[in-house]
Amino acid sequence: MKLPVYPDSIFSAYYHQRHSLFQSLPHTKNDIIFIGNSITDGNEWSEIFEDLRIKNRGISSDITAGVIKRLDEIVKRKTGQCFLMIRTNDLARNISPDSVVKNILRIAAYMSQECPTSKLFVQSILP
Repeated sequence: MKLPVYPDSIFSAYYHQRHSLFQSLPHTKNDIIFIGNSITDGNEWSEIFEDLRIKNRGISSDITAGVIKRLDEIVKRKTGQCFLMIRTNDLARNISPDSVVKNILRIAAYMSQECPTSKLFVQSILP
């Protein structure tokens, strides 16, 4: 499965800075990755759960296309578990619910293909 390619221009400078940072961080084994938007970005997950294997890969204002664009960085880490919370900003940008679901299914299929031993947990959208 090939992922769609999105132009860099649809993502903010903050997105590009965070993505660049994530790519430069060392790879460790059995990471637990939290990926998503500001809800993920704004928390100290490793401290909350007292587990240094937890890596925060949240980017404020991120959308499902942004997760897809940086998914290779996640799968290269061969994570043990990945928690995904994304969708809110897609809906705020009037991206159709069908497109959002399609992108989440792409994320899940690609993760399954590239990291078959990893578990992906799709977290529910907030009310």
